[in-house]
This record gives sequence, structure tokens and C-alpha cells, in this order.
Amino acid sequence: QGRGTVGFRKQLRGGPSELYESQVAFSDAIASYDGVQLLDAMKVEATFGYPWHYRDQAPGLAKFDILRGALKVDARSHGIRVDTDARTLAVSSSPSTGQLQADITLDRGTLQPGSRAVWR
Repeated sequence: QGRGTVGFRKQLRGGPSELYESQVAFSDAIASYDGVQLLDAMKVEATFGYPWHYRDQAPGLAKFDILRGALKVDARSHGIRVDTDARTLAVSSSPSTGQLQADITLDRGTLQPGSRAVWR
């Protein structure tokens, strides 16, 4: 189950764009990697946006330098086993449970004081 509101403005033909203050929320979500379930019973709330700018001012990952946003996660975790000897990342689960709780805020791509993530 999810809901969200996203606002976007773009001037055509190479013009600037802006992502208005947007928000999404999911309840009872699942996160997996390569078919391995990592998190379930997950509640996620996120807000995000970036200011009016031209693409060459913040191309690709440089958008993080202008991004403002917040992320809250509360989820049940499965035990995770990561094989570091493999040539490619190999992830599997193990029969234990934990909890992920995160409350993270970014301003212009910088992690803000008070942000925290605890996975135990």
C-alpha cells in the first residue's frame, strides 16, 4: 500500500526543471536484493525536492548536491549473509530477525545533524 504526491516543472527544449516538495509513503512494504528478501513489514515516509536549475548545473548524481529530503523507515529485518569472497556480490538470508529504524534528513546533499539509522 502506498500513496504519494509529486510536483514537477520543466521548461522544454533544454530549459530548467524543478521538483516541488513531494512526498511518498508506503505501509507493509518489502525490500529485496536479487530475489532475497531483506526487509518486510516496512513503513516508509519520504519527502524530497530540488530547486529550479539547468541540467548542466546538476547533472546525474550531482543532483544530490541540490536535493533536500527526509526519509523515515521502520522495518523488520531478516538475517543477511554477504559473501565477500565472491567475484560478484552474493547476498542470502539467514534465520534471524532484527529491526531497521532510520530518520535521515538531507539538505543540499548534506546529511543533517540528528539523522540516524539503527539496524540491529
